[in-house]
Order: sequence, then structure tokens, then C-alpha cells
Amino acid sequence: ELLIALKISPETADDSLLAAEAAESLADYPSAEMAYRRLLKDDPNNIETVAGLAHVLVHENKTDEAQTLLAAGLAAHPGDAALTTELAAIYAQKDDPESSAKAVPLVEALHQQHPEDANISRMLARLYLKGNQPEKAEPLYAALVQATPDDPTLMDDLGSTLIHLRRYAEAETLLQKAVAKPEAFPTGGDDLAAAYSDLAFAASENGDPATTLHALDLRAKIAPNTAGSLFLQATSYDKLHQVKLASAAYQEFLTLANGKFPDQEWEARHRLIALEHMK
Repeated sequence: ELLIALKISPETADDSLLAAEAAESLADYPSAEMAYRRLLKDDPNNIETVAGLAHVLVHENKTDEAQTLLAAGLAAHPGDAALTTELAAIYAQKDDPESSAKAVPLVEALHQQHPEDANISRMLARLYLKGNQPEKAEPLYAALVQATPDDPTLMDDLGSTLIHLRRYAEAETLLQKAVAKPEAFPTGGDDLAAAYSDLAFAASENGDPATTLHALDLRAKIAPNTAGSLFLQATSYDKLHQVKLASAAYQEFLTLANGKFPDQEWEARHRLIALEHMK
């Protein structure tokens, strides 16, 4: 209704901002972009407008334009938290390691300015883990879990970090706690499935095949099997000397893997030969 009214009456800055926010909340990103651009034309140095427009441009897959806009905004307003967060998020979402590396110093500076901001701490921890620096991510996640002990996704993040640090026993204990209340995970099941996968891997590396299989059974109820989950299932049955189940799982893994995991596929083929003599 607001967008329609603006077509037949004079528009104030407040109207444009409200129109932009309303359009964005409705996922009408082209209309939101137009409204933010009108605001930016009248007030090109407005930080909130720059951040809002950049956020919309990202939704429209115009990340290069958003990146340029944010870089210019930061040149005019060095260290601004909103602009820095948006730019760091753009860098971080790319698979390019060089791009992720650009995000780290930005978020580190933000973290120094706002050490109590949980969102910034979490972003920095994810960047460290993505950059294969789990030793830096671990204390950040540990502090976040201590501050919010009932957040299962944070526990999973810390558990995943402990896995990277090869502290499998600690990871298994923590991840068991994380999945103890599956209803506490966000809707959709993706986060819960990831936590089950992490628990299965930690338990496997910790020499606990029974827990691995239990975690995989729970995961299978909410998400399809992957090559990784089938390989863990096969090796766990193998460790428990359940020959037929192990053989079947290895076969399923090989079918799904289809040449993408050569090391594990080599192991699976050799174990199938060995298991054939044990039937």
C-alpha cells in the first residue's frame, strides 16, 4: 500500500526508507534497490543507506557492485561496523581463499572494537575455521558457548572446531550434548543433520562405532545419505564385525562416491575383498 501511495504523492526521506525496508522484507529486491538509490542520491554519505543498498544488491547477486559500494563507504567512514560487516560477509561467502582472507582483518578489527558482540565473534570464528586456523577459532567458540550454553548450533560449531584440532573425545561429548534436544535446533533440519554428521565423525575417530551408527541412524531420518555418511556407516559396521551390513554399506558408498573419493574408495574395495572371505 505504501509503494502504491508513493506513486501518487510526494515522497519524503522517511517514506523512501520505509518503502525500502518494506520491499526488502517482502523480498521485492528491485523495488528496495530503487528506494535505497533515491535515498542515496539525496544523501550519498548516509551509512545506513549504503549498508541497506549493499545488502539488497547481494540478494540480487550483484556482489561486485555491492563490494564497490561498501569499499567506497568505508573509505569515507573507516571502521564503521555496519559497512565492515556487510563487506566481510561478501568476502566470506565466496569460495575463493583469497577473498576469505580479505575478510579476516576486517572482522578482527571489528572484534577489537566490539569484543562483546556475539555476532562478530561468531563471524570471526567461522572465518578462522574456514581459513584452517582452528586454534584461533576454538577460544572464540568456547566463550560463545559459555555465554549461551543452550544454543546447540554453537555447540556444534565448537565441536567441529575440536574435530579439526583432533580432540575427538571432547568433541564427541560436546556434540552428544548438542543433539540431546533436537527440537532446539532451527527449523529445516540442516543444522541438526550437520550436528549428527559431526557427532558420527567424532565418535568414529574416538573409537566409538556404536555411537557413530546411532548418530547416522538419527541423521538418516531427516536427511539423505551422503558418500561420507555411508563410508562412516560401513567402517563402523566393519569395526563391530557385522560383515553383511558392512559389505552392503561399502557397496552403497562406492555407488554414490563414483570416483569422487579415491582414497576411501580404494579402502572400501579392499575391505570388500577381505569381508568376502569372512562370510
